[in-house]
Amino acid sequence: MLRSLSLWDWIDLCGLLTVTVGCAGELWLLYKPILAGAERQKRLEKIFTLLVVLGLAIELVAMPNSMYEAHKEIEEMKGENLKLEARIQPRRVSFEQRGLMLSEILDAKLSEKCSVNISVSEVDIEARVFAQQIRDSLRICGFDNVTLDSEIAILAPEASPAFGLRLSADRGHAQSCNAIVKALMRAKIPIAATFTSAGTNTNSMVIYVGPKPFD
Repeated sequence: MLRSLSLWDWIDLCGLLTVTVGCAGELWLLYKPILAGAERQKRLEKIFTLLVVLGLAIELVAMPNSMYEAHKEIEEMKGENLKLEARIQPRRVSFEQRGLMLSEILDAKLSEKCSVNISVSEVDIEARVFAQQIRDSLRICGFDNVTLDSEIAILAPEASPAFGLRLSADRGHAQSCNAIVKALMRAKIPIAATFTSAGTNTNSMVIYVGPKPFD
């Protein structure tokens, strides 16, 4: 605990101790006066009074600075807590984000919209809810043929899961794919897109919804 004290905290503590010593000395002289030597007692009274005044002066200087540093530390802790809350917050698609996606898709003026398959792990509840909201958002944007497939992914011991959103499509769907990527990015939903050669995946594009990244 003492290691966490700042310089101004230590100065404030010194002032408090100085006041304590001065008050204790004045009480000692009050209840146990020095009978022999009145001059000596007056001198001690002045010393203890000066200690009280000095200690109060130190506290008056140190306390505002100590309070300022404490307030600054609290604000920093609040900022860290907000960052932590944002990191553990489940991913969701808000109404505002859906509006931004719809606006981007309308601006793209697609001549046709291909089918979209959304793949998500069966056991990841957060990712499943997020995938369902992406599906509903794409349907609102005019992609009528949007399906959601849940699967139980079994990883090899040395493998690591793919986090975040990934989109895979052949170049025959480049127009629709780019429109979806731009719509998601405009809604501040990050996604990575990869294209395969034309004709490799002619039925639909696939959006993989992985676990939420925490970096």
